[in-house]
Amino acid sequence: MRKAAALFVLLLWALTSGAPELLAKGLGELSEKNPEADDNVESDSHVDPPSVTQLEGGGKGDAADDIEESDKVAPAASGFSKMLSGKVVLASSFGWAKVSQSGGAWKSSGYSDFGLNYQISALNEATKFSVSYRFVPVVVSGLVNGHSYRGVWETHNIGGQVKLKTSRKTVAIASGELGFLKSHLHPTDGLAAEGSASKGGAVFALGGGMDYWVLNRSEFTIGPRLYLGLGAARQLQLSLTCGFGF
Repeated sequence: MRKAAALFVLLLWALTSGAPELLAKGLGELSEKNPEADDNVESDSHVDPPSVTQLEGGGKGDAADDIEESDKVAPAASGFSKMLSGKVVLASSFGWAKVSQSGGAWKSSGYSDFGLNYQISALNEATKFSVSYRFVPVVVSGLVNGHSYRGVWETHNIGGQVKLKTSRKTVAIASGELGFLKSHLHPTDGLAAEGSASKGGAVFALGGGMDYWVLNRSEFTIGPRLYLGLGAARQLQLSLTCGFGF
């Protein structure tokens, strides 16, 4: 029994005292056989920083992307808006009118109109040509065959307009129009209306006036107008016109 215990103690001492030296010896032999292992470990653990060229290239790429994005956000104006810009004028007038028509005695308490002008050409910077549309309702009252009537003469005119710049803020205007007149009348004496009271037909109008630029640019103008109308009815119209340009 004592021999067995002594043998066990001797074996344990041999293992504990010789194992570290054997382990170190084995690792040394392994490194001598494969010297590239340590180099690979060191090279793998080393990461080169990015170069200045790479950083500059990345910055240029980001700037190019920003430029492309800005181009997408601000598209160019459409061809339709370019076609209308600086050429369209809306106008409205209020004024006095003197009217007459065959078959009755008529008078007017005033008129108004609404117009649209579109510039089609320019001879030079001072002379410009436009096509125009003008809607003109005139309030009338009169006697036809002893019956009294009240209502509106309504005309729709299409024509042309010439503008001549006379100074930095004034423009002279001349126009010619063709249109159609339609009467909207009702009797005021309680009697039945006669068909002959409401007359319509073709009309022709010549006009002229002047515009004053209220602002330094031509977006808002104001000025007098005078029109002489012939045809289905005769009219003399004097008004103050306001224009709004686009």
